[in-house]
Amino acid sequence: MRKALQRPKKKPKRYNRAIRDALVECYGQETADSVVLLYGGSVNLTNASELLDQVNIDGVFVGRTAWDAEGYVELLSIANSKLEH
Repeated sequence: MRKALQRPKKKPKRYNRAIRDALVECYGQETADSVVLLYGGSVNLTNASELLDQVNIDGVFVGRTAWDAEGYVELLSIANSKLEH
């Protein structure tokens, strides 16, 4: 549980940047920009907002936090607040 509460490291940003760059190289910028890149490593209520603020993370794939309705609704609220900006 302790690990899940840590701040996101730079890895998600780097990994998704590498994926986006590979998509550009293989398929061109327009296609690469149309692909939605998700991050799914230990997403929780503590780090979801920060992850969604990162470039090249277009959404999150959540696990245990969404197992109960309260956690799921709170994650939806966090994601929705990002769409409003």
